[in-house]
Amino acid sequence: MCDLVTDIRYEKQAILIVINESITFRLDRSQYLERPLTVGEKIDVDEYGEWLQLRQYPCAMNDAIGFLAVRARSVLEVRQKLVSKGYTEHIIDMVICRLEKEGLVDDEKFAFEWSRSRIRRQYGNTRILWELKRKGICDEMAAKSLKEASTDIKGDDDDIAITVSLAKKLLQRVHNEPNSNKAIRKVLSAMIRRGYSYEDASAAIQVSLTMKQNDEDQ
Repeated sequence: MCDLVTDIRYEKQAILIVINESITFRLDRSQYLERPLTVGEKIDVDEYGEWLQLRQYPCAMNDAIGFLAVRARSVLEVRQKLVSKGYTEHIIDMVICRLEKEGLVDDEKFAFEWSRSRIRRQYGNTRILWELKRKGICDEMAAKSLKEASTDIKGDDDDIAITVSLAKKLLQRVHNEPNSNKAIRKVLSAMIRRGYSYEDASAAIQVSLTMKQNDEDQ
């Protein structure tokens, strides 16, 4: 059976070659100019895919490494980045497999480091777990990593002390607000956005206000 080029689409950063109205290859302009095609041209799709793979794999690997150079990423983040660059699933799978073998992407390590970073920035568990899920980390791994990171950072400190510390910091930011109820609502909203429950945030704010009052009375 002959394979036919049924469409060629030009984009800003790439050229799309459609074969048999179903298979699409995405090329940069240099790759297309190396082997230009025309609509209606007969082509061996398997041979063309192999030819393109030899040229795209190094480019995809370089793009992935550049992406990872900024900070650690999850497998899903790397995959999404390469998809946005127009690489085929086969090439993306090859790149990710190599990165995993080299230890450059590791979801378990990523989840631990992400959790630890967010805890240090005083984000709550709900927010951290939500972020990890968006990055492709399964619920079980996310919960395990969060627990390990929490133990690693907090040590003997309990969650209440850390939540109170955040509440005190946020209350300080709104100390010029003339309406005290409005100030408290602002702090409460900020803590909920950070992933703390309404109950925990409210309790921490109340403790912080009590501590502040006690300091003023001394």
